[in-house]
Amino acid sequence: MGDHPTVQALIMLGGMAMGDDPIGGDVDGEPGSEAAPGVRLTGEPSPPLPTDPAQSPGAGWEWRGKGAVGSSEGSWYKPSTGESLHPDLQHGGSIGPHWDYTNSIGQQFRIFPDGTSVPK
Repeated sequence: MGDHPTVQALIMLGGMAMGDDPIGGDVDGEPGSEAAPGVRLTGEPSPPLPTDPAQSPGAGWEWRGKGAVGSSEGSWYKPSTGESLHPDLQHGGSIGPHWDYTNSIGQQFRIFPDGTSVPK
């Protein structure tokens, strides 16, 4: 079912994608979403996440903010596309560590270390 185009599209119904397992399975059938429930944004390109928040996600990204590079007081920004990535890797509670991502049209997502994403 994970290869079906309808499942791959980001179709949200009450916080779950069609085909999502409410007990913790991932819509695309890949393991790892149990720690951070969500759906993989297969139709939405996302930047590669650096393993170290002080390292640029790639060519064309620049650090903007008051804090040191990679701190929670700033974001990686790509002027050519308007995308931004903010490391929120110390976020506790039920949300847990993640990156806040804003795409080129202003949509915002949380991207978790396992690659799953949810709209903000």
